[in-house]
Amino acid sequence: MIWLTVLRDALRDDVRRDFDSPEPIMSRRLIFLKAGAIVFTLLWTAWMMWWSGSFSRADVVVLALCGAGVGYLWYRAMRWQFERMGMLPDKDEARGRR
Repeated sequence: MIWLTVLRDALRDDVRRDFDSPEPIMSRRLIFLKAGAIVFTLLWTAWMMWWSGSFSRADVVVLALCGAGVGYLWYRAMRWQFERMGMLPDKDEARGRR
C-alpha cells in the first residue's frame, strides 16, 4: 500500500524522484546537455591541439584545462539559453516554487 501511495504522489509531482534514482527528473532532462558539453569539450581540445601543432606535456595540460573551462562555460550558456527559451523549467519551477 505504501509503494502505491508513494508512486501515485511521485507521478503527480513535476519534479519527482524515482525509487531507483535519488536524482530529480530535472537532472535527467539535462543529461543530453551535459553529454553535449563533454563532446564539445573533447572536440574543442582536439581542435586546439591539432591547430597548435605542439604535443608537449605542458601544451596538452594547458589545453585540457582550457578545454574543461570552455566546456563548462558552453554548458552554462546553453542551459541559460534553453531556460530562457522555455525548453527547460526555471530553477524555481524545478524546486516546486511557482
